Amino acid sequence: MCDGTGAPLREGALAVKDGRIARIGLVADLVLFDPDTVASKTPRFAQDLPGGGRRLVADAAGVSATFVAGRAVCERGETTGERPGRVPRCGRD
Repeated sequence: MCDGTGAPLREGALAVKDGRIARIGLVADLVLFDPDTVASKTPRFAQDLPGGGRRLVADAAGVSATFVAGRAVCERGETTGERPGRVPRCGRD
């Protein structure tokens, strides 16, 4: 595994923007993906908002997993049911 510059990572640590690192015991949001296959799928409308509202979504290809606050929220394209973290609110965050 390499960091964003292509340099090999130290065992147990993942270098990220601004010199920060992700390692066991720290809280982090991470997306694991294959740079050779990551892409956006065809956009579609999802009618899942309150009051029957719809939104435009584009699922991702080539993404293995997404972690929020160190907990898996999506694996192999399926949500896990985990809901860590919080929704940012305009003017408060």
